[in-house]
Amino acid sequence: MKANDLIKGRLYRYTANRTDIPVVYLYETINGYIFSAGGVKKELSTNMVKSYIEEYEG
Repeated sequence: MKANDLIKGRLYRYTANRTDIPVVYLYETINGYIFSAGGVKKELSTNMVKSYIEEYEG
């Protein structure tokens, strides 16, 4: 997914390491993008967004 296509508050899928975790996009920082999963915030780089973030269909 292109980082520019992320929409604040939308649910996405994080698919790294053969997992499929629902994450919510929160906001952009200087170094990456902040997502929330189960109440825990995690920063992902542009490359990680491109490789591991997909649209959530459910």
